[in-house]
Amino acid sequence: MTGQRKQIALFYYTVVESNAIGRCNRIILEHLCEHYDFTVFSARFDNPRPDRIRWVRIPCPLTPMFLSYVLFRAFAFAIYAWRKCTGRWPFDLTQGSDSCVGFTDGVYVQFCHRVYVRRWLRAVDLLSPRGLTRAVNHLLQSAMEGRIYRRARFVVVPSKGLWRELAETHAIQSQQLALISNPVDLERYAADAGQRRAAKLDLDLKGDGPVLVFVALGHFERKGLGPLIEALADRRLREVHLLVVGGAANATRRYRIQAEELGLTNRIDFRGTHRDPRRFFWAADAFVLPSRYEVFPLVALEAAASGLPLITTHLNGVEEFAKAGETGFFIREPSAVAIADAVHEFLALSPAQRAQLGENARAAVSRYGIQEFVSAWESLYARLLGPDAA
Repeated sequence: MTGQRKQIALFYYTVVESNAIGRCNRIILEHLCEHYDFTVFSARFDNPRPDRIRWVRIPCPLTPMFLSYVLFRAFAFAIYAWRKCTGRWPFDLTQGSDSCVGFTDGVYVQFCHRVYVRRWLRAVDLLSPRGLTRAVNHLLQSAMEGRIYRRARFVVVPSKGLWRELAETHAIQSQQLALISNPVDLERYAADAGQRRAAKLDLDLKGDGPVLVFVALGHFERKGLGPLIEALADRRLREVHLLVVGGAANATRRYRIQAEELGLTNRIDFRGTHRDPRRFFWAADAFVLPSRYEVFPLVALEAAASGLPLITTHLNGVEEFAKAGETGFFIREPSAVAIADAVHEFLALSPAQRAQLGENARAAVSRYGIQEFVSAWESLYARLLGPDAA
């Protein structure tokens, strides 16, 4: 690596494809490493360019989340302080994600924990060990994030909704904020009629009814899987088949039990975790996400890029491109009745009308390509480091 390039340090727990924030960071690294010298401080890193990007491993566990949060902050600060004291901190810019560390120049924010705790955290979420540890994590980050964001030189957010939340909740100033929408690989998710037929055959779906797909890496309580399963018991949806993609067996066990108790096992198909969800999108007729809270879900972009109509709650980011009746339908609230109502609206359409919604959804996300995302980050770095920095 040349000494002439500006050096950027990036901090986050996991910079890997299977983590949404990590994936966005990884895209930045992969596409801008020829212009800047990056060093990644993380517990896990799927390095796309080992020849251009350095990795400093932060030795901390990744679960439970609240313990990972505490230990990552402690170890990262110890490494930072040691390198500063010994004169081995050559970086022109430092960047963290969310509140994982508190000493960086800038922060890439993908969640407002204070808003989630105040509006959406429920007592029932504390009843399971998994839910309790997540709640502790939300509470810890809720207590820390405001101070960290207010001290930052720049705060990057993926949606106008999160911009408003940070401004209203933590008094982040507009001059600190930069809006860079999340990206999607449009060409990778495009499919023709032949690929869609092949996906349906490959998945060996039961029945001829409409297929909905729900995709999530975890956090199923927040993302509304329970109410979605309950909604399928509505007699208006009796022909609907649901694909649930994501989550290990222990994470989805309670939802499998719920499906059994409602007599829906023949219509709900739990497919587990898959690195590549494209064939599930291509085999489905619509994407559904009745989440309580998101800042700009990558999975909604991927579903739209796959040509699927979207049936979602009013979510940050999604509201910027989706239109009711044109790209799909909005769920008025994350309840079983509201989900069933929105799905029923979709079912009332003809196959041609449903296909048109999918085409509209794909067209609506065409502005969120990888190149647009990378160019926005390149412009931000040029403004922060100088136009000749690269």
